[in-house]
Amino acid sequence: DRRNGYTCTCPSGYLGDYCEIRRSFCQSAPCYNGGTCQDETNGYNCTCSEGYTGERCEQQADECSSSPCLNGGTCTDELNGYTCQCAQGFEGPLCEVDMDECTSVPCQNGARCVDGKDGYKCLCKAGWFGDRCQNNTDDCMPNPCLNNGTCVDSIGGYRCQCLPGYGGSICQVDIDDCEGNTCRNGARCVDGIDGYSCNCTEGWAGTFCDEDIDDCLAATCLNGGVCRDGVNSYTCDCPRGYTSNDCSIDIDECESSPCLYNSTCVDGINSYTCNCSTGYTGGNCSVNIPDCGAQTCSNGGTCIDLVPGFTCSCAVGWTGPTCAEQYQYCQTVQCRNGGTCTTQNGRHNCTCPDGFYGELCQFAVSSCRPNPCQNGGRCTPGSGRNGYTCQCRGPFAGTNCETGRQSCAGSGTVCLNGGTCVDDNGVGMARCHCTDFYYGKTCHKDINECTSGGVDPCLTYNGVCQDLPQGYRCTCNPGFVNDGDTRCKGEIWNTTNGECYNTVTLEALLMHPFATCICLGGFYGELCQFAVSSCRPNPCQNGGRCTPGSGGNGYTCQCRGPFAGTNCETGRQSCAGSGTVCLNGGTCVDDNGVGMARCHCTDFYYGKTC
Repeated sequence: DRRNGYTCTCPSGYLGDYCEIRRSFCQSAPCYNGGTCQDETNGYNCTCSEGYTGERCEQQADECSSSPCLNGGTCTDELNGYTCQCAQGFEGPLCEVDMDECTSVPCQNGARCVDGKDGYKCLCKAGWFGDRCQNNTDDCMPNPCLNNGTCVDSIGGYRCQCLPGYGGSICQVDIDDCEGNTCRNGARCVDGIDGYSCNCTEGWAGTFCDEDIDDCLAATCLNGGVCRDGVNSYTCDCPRGYTSNDCSIDIDECESSPCLYNSTCVDGINSYTCNCSTGYTGGNCSVNIPDCGAQTCSNGGTCIDLVPGFTCSCAVGWTGPTCAEQYQYCQTVQCRNGGTCTTQNGRHNCTCPDGFYGELCQFAVSSCRPNPCQNGGRCTPGSGRNGYTCQCRGPFAGTNCETGRQSCAGSGTVCLNGGTCVDDNGVGMARCHCTDFYYGKTCHKDINECTSGGVDPCLTYNGVCQDLPQGYRCTCNPGFVNDGDTRCKGEIWNTTNGECYNTVTLEALLMHPFATCICLGGFYGELCQFAVSSCRPNPCQNGGRCTPGSGGNGYTCQCRGPFAGTNCETGRQSCAGSGTVCLNGGTCVDDNGVGMARCHCTDFYYGKTC
């Protein structure tokens, strides 16, 4: 509104003072590129030709903006149109058609083609790979072969070339080379790679343990010993006289105590020497030196050889070591009642004064003088001078004790074991004379020949004595054989002649280092020094031991127990050798009938020793 009028402000599209004129926006041809202009109230609208766009069609249209290409196709805008560049596997203006790519057989090496929406897929056979299965798979990558085996690739697999000593599909097996091995002598096979080794047992060597190691190369056999090889060992064959593994020990031949009778043994090399005790000789000191050969017993004395030495059995009235001294009876005897002692015939004698008698003149003269009682009977004077009574000894009877035992014929005496009944008229007794092997009143006791001589008779001959009813037998030690029951012999080997007498041969016993002599006919003894005749058969009775004298003709009997005499044929010894002591004035009397020493008692005593 104005003072002098008004002004119209026209709406869009109109003009004039009064806005009465409709404005034509198309008048100025605002639409380009053939676009058609159409007025509107407040402007215009351009209808563009194909291929153009924009408010005034000033822009070329992009037909690709609507993404007309399907399945990943690429749209290329063109003037008044577009083209589609299809992705692989599709075709058509808009790439709307799915192509069958498998028709061209794109898959190689036998692969199966699988058509897809936007292409195809090759299903490869084993050993191939790639989009068209055109590549061979390297099955050797990584190397499946163990123990440095070489992999050789193949179609759909591989093959392993194994090093020597291995096997298996991938060389995983260590071949046991010990199978069927040739290790010997207990050796242990140790499997290796493409081979084996032998662990030898001790004493063997070599690749296959078949070489025996000579243990003698490092062995030492002393004193001339000879080495004998073994398996992992050796032995020394020692010379005689040596022992131990290396022959270093000198065998002590004295260890078995070969020297008898306390003799001294001196060891040597494979030998020994015996230093004999006094009275013995021989290789083992087993021979008693006959001392009686160089000694003489005086005044009728009998020499008895001892071990060692000798003794003299003196005749009645003599004494001393060699019977050279006369026995002084009167020094020990005192005659009574004034009697005078003198020595006569080897005994004392009391010379009694008138009115006395007796051994010691101890009795007054009476009816008992001389003694009428026989056989040791005791006389008791009666009330008168002429009367007496006899008290008889033991088995005797009668007024004067004159009656003894009966004779053999009437006594019923039985002598056993071959003994003979003998009438001994000296005492009026029947007694038994026994054979060599028995003794006793009836010859009922067997003589033990193993102990009767005081020395085991088998000891010298390497055996043990076994008593028999009539003699003895030597049971031999190992290595010895019995020679006639009384001697054990060893194996014989040659040696030089030694100390044997009477030109005989010396033989040695292998098991014992001493020698024995093989005697010629007619001789015997350890050194063959005795003639057979003197002690064969044995002349010594009652188990006596016979010792031959020098020269082979004489002998000496060593009697057992109560026996005496040259041949041990009597019982007790004589008065001189028996040591018989008669008490209370009794007198020892040699009763040669039985070889016994007995006491002749005085009138008032009796008994064995009065």
